[in-house]
Amino acid sequence: MNDRPNESPSHPPAPLLDYASPEGLSRPRPLFSGPVRFAAMVAGVVLPTVCFAFAIEGSPLGPTWQSGRVNEQVALLLGGTAAWPFFPLLLYSMICMFLVCVNPPFAARTRACRLGIYTGALLAAQFCLILFISAATDIGPLLVLPAIGMAAIAIPVALLYVTRYLVARFGRRRVFLVGVGTLGPIATAATLINPASVPAAILGAFFISLMLSPALALGIFGWVSFLMWRLQRKAAAEGAPDKPIAPVWPAGWFIAYAAAWAAAVEQAVKAYRALPTTQPSRCYVATAAARGHRRFVRARVVEGMVVNDQLRRLKLGELALAAVAPRVHVALRKVYDQVGPVLASALVAPILADMAYVLLKPAEWSVVVVLRRLLTNFDAVAASLYLGRGAAPAEKDRT
Repeated sequence: MNDRPNESPSHPPAPLLDYASPEGLSRPRPLFSGPVRFAAMVAGVVLPTVCFAFAIEGSPLGPTWQSGRVNEQVALLLGGTAAWPFFPLLLYSMICMFLVCVNPPFAARTRACRLGIYTGALLAAQFCLILFISAATDIGPLLVLPAIGMAAIAIPVALLYVTRYLVARFGRRRVFLVGVGTLGPIATAATLINPASVPAAILGAFFISLMLSPALALGIFGWVSFLMWRLQRKAAAEGAPDKPIAPVWPAGWFIAYAAAWAAAVEQAVKAYRALPTTQPSRCYVATAAARGHRRFVRARVVEGMVVNDQLRRLKLGELALAAVAPRVHVALRKVYDQVGPVLASALVAPILADMAYVLLKPAEWSVVVVLRRLLTNFDAVAASLYLGRGAAPAEKDRT
């Protein structure tokens, strides 16, 4: 007979835990979380690949004629004509970044992969310096440009850190739903106000990302280098062996790097000498957009040139920008001189020109809103542009 009815001989009492440490219940966050891998794939693999494709046609900041300016000669090192010797080294770093995104522990234990990541940070810093020098005399003093570059690095890294924390705190599903619920109504309202606003914003963000891709690459390669160093230290403390690498690899990389610099400088000198000695004419996308359906774009022919109100307004806005901020105008004009001919050559059909006309509407409206408050005779001045000899002035715009 059991004197203790509350106890069973076949089921001993289980011990009660009065306290459980939160550190023991929570799992440590991985160094290479989902947001980090996504950012590494975008800034370390995708954007450099797109930049390679654009660099084949030349640098956006590169010169169009022999102006004699040193910064324009340095800008040739951003184009594929002169920068192609660096492409094998960049491809090696991109492959290593891809391996980091696929298998971080393996990449951290492989010395060849760590070499690719560390040298990728060096190459990104090199192209950041070339970009700063190329834009130094156009955008502002040389000391201001590193601050812009640091902001271009710090802001995405901060957003990535915040996203990583939110995903670890609330989960991917909640973060995704909140992001869609926030951006969705904003995009819908912007589309209702102006149908071309969302495509224009996406296209603008794309080109800004390309211009800032060296700084973004420097940020992500630097961060991944630090994380790989920590992961390698942790693996070494646990006794995990490193994947072997021949000692000649680092020395061979720096020899190839020095040879790439010599070849790139030689190609830049040849490319600069092949440029014309006089400044060429510069009219591209807005002119091509005026070649859409006449009734839609409201264009007419003046001495063989197709013009419309949009072309006149944008040209007047460019002239005003050149008068108010000449350095900013020169920098933007350089980018447009490289991108404009490529875009204009694609507008071969009237329907494509109509689409370009619609996409340029936000820029046209911005010029109208600003300059109508600064110039009392804005419409008359805009209408007087691109008039042939003896042509009658266009009617005053009533829109």
